Amino acid sequence: MATLVERFSRFTILVKVDGKDTISVIEALKKQIGCLPDLLCLSLTWDRGMELANHKQLSMATNIQVYFCDPKSPWQRETNENTNRLLRQYFPKKTDLSIYSQHELDQVAIQLNQRPRKTLNFLSPADKLNEIVAMTVLTQGGVLCKPIAVKCAFIRDNTEFYPVRLLCKCLEVPKSIYYQCLNTPFSKRQQQTKELDDMIKAIFYDHKCRYGVNRITIELKAQGIPCTRARISERMRELFLIVKARRKLKVTTDSSHKHPISKNILQQDFSATKQNQKWLTDITYIQTQKG
Repeated sequence: MATLVERFSRFTILVKVDGKDTISVIEALKKQIGCLPDLLCLSLTWDRGMELANHKQLSMATNIQVYFCDPKSPWQRETNENTNRLLRQYFPKKTDLSIYSQHELDQVAIQLNQRPRKTLNFLSPADKLNEIVAMTVLTQGGVLCKPIAVKCAFIRDNTEFYPVRLLCKCLEVPKSIYYQCLNTPFSKRQQQTKELDDMIKAIFYDHKCRYGVNRITIELKAQGIPCTRARISERMRELFLIVKARRKLKVTTDSSHKHPISKNILQQDFSATKQNQKWLTDITYIQTQKG
């Protein structure tokens, strides 16, 4: 069994491994890490064991930087050592861990993650992790600097992912104010803005996120909808719609050279009547870490 512990929240994941060899450990870790959000998987600190001898393979598969403790320095990963002591309450020494399935290990992890911790001000690791993820989403989206109405709308749109209490705490919005905004009907101006937002998002995603302010403004005017470029620009900022830049075509074929050219025998006739008669070839460039 391998343990993955998030340093700040103490959130724990238990991973069942088939053996202590590096192939079994890495395959099990890749499967579990792949289920986590990218913002929670930036680095991994391991001890001095040989279980992660092929750590470069794990880094390439998960895009995680792997570090190792100094010799005889378990204090560099004290959170994991503390978690291992807590796990002894469920798995005493000399326990045969091979009889436990991944589902049973997940149930033990759920109990650990729902246990209040003094170091977290008596929050559970699960609550602390939800708070971290919510604050990250709010910071990246810039919602913390928005008016109360925008914050309430954000809370309303994310209640299926996070508790209302947690969102109100992160946004510093009293729950009474949130429910008051929730029960207040939209004004005519707000209703028009919502309809405009829906049309902007429809055009934006229909064109694979490549239409910017100018194109969306032209498209809306062609549909007979009065709008200005400044208005569309403001709404796109509020909706966090970021245009994907089209990649510049990189020419890899150089036809202007003085090298000898083979005779064109096929003359664009690529049909074949039997096997091993005509072959096609090309060069493909695949980027690797070694260059």
